[in-house]
Amino acid sequence: MAAIDLSDYTLGELKGLLFDVEQAIKARRRQELQGAQARIAEIARDAGIPIDALLDRAKGRRTS
Repeated sequence: MAAIDLSDYTLGELKGLLFDVEQAIKARRRQELQGAQARIAEIARDAGIPIDALLDRAKGRRTS
């Protein structure tokens, strides 16, 4: 990744940039979580396993 020269930015601009970056990170995490959930749900459907059974196992509960 190329370095960005921030030396000409004012303190206010840098704080605004930081806020924008934090918001972008949160949005990306939500997107990745949703994508992972969709992939897991698809795998479970393909295997004929109800999602609830996977969640119960993850919580330490046993299902038949």
